[in-house]
Amino acid sequence: MLAACGDRYVADANLALAYLKRYCREEIVVVTARTSVPVEHDQVIERGCPPDLSDLEASRFLKTGLHRILGPLEGLYCYLDNDVLAVSPEAGRVFEHFSEPVTFARDQSGRVSVERFSAWALHHGDLRQAIAEKFGVEVDPEWPLWNGGVFLFGPSSVPFLETWHQFTLAAFADPQWQKRDQGALVAAVWKCGLERHVTVNDTFNWMPRHSLGKLDFSRLRFVHFIDGYNDPEWPEWTRTRDLLTAKGDA
Repeated sequence: MLAACGDRYVADANLALAYLKRYCREEIVVVTARTSVPVEHDQVIERGCPPDLSDLEASRFLKTGLHRILGPLEGLYCYLDNDVLAVSPEAGRVFEHFSEPVTFARDQSGRVSVERFSAWALHHGDLRQAIAEKFGVEVDPEWPLWNGGVFLFGPSSVPFLETWHQFTLAAFADPQWQKRDQGALVAAVWKCGLERHVTVNDTFNWMPRHSLGKLDFSRLRFVHFIDGYNDPEWPEWTRTRDLLTAKGDA
């Protein structure tokens, strides 16, 4: 599953699609809105989005609302952000990591805590206090964040996804909160009592700029470019791109 609103994000989705089609045999569905860029795929669902949301916010609106868009869920789904590239024939094995009701990847290999993330989630204030005040949920400030860019879901996921969706919309409407879905994800996880739940193996959500150690593409399944596909301020981008090209993927 991919979701994108606006020309820029649909263009990114097309790149992600090219990699998915090379490595994955699973069915792929793309949900889009507000785009003049053709989606290079045959299974596309077009949906409207609230007009007051930016394209980025609307993409997150689509992402957190997939359970509504798809109707009654059947089987197992894997959502990927548009900046996640499949880089291995083993990418489809991500489904083996599903554990009900929903399974997410970790953020930056578990090195980002709720407390550390506050500066990116809020315009001011503490994320733990803001979550308690906004959503009535107490969280551990040292809890390592999940990442909303890679997650597995199915029929049992609907209550959690609806909570995340509603929390995301509430955060969008609050001037204290940045226009993101990850703070709402933290609140939803703790609201639903999933803070100790298993996560997807890091090889399915490897973030080159934020991961430690030498690049080893032989063990990676998905590479997640959370800072963009072509960040001129990050010299390692060129090396990462060259490694992908050497594999015949770019």
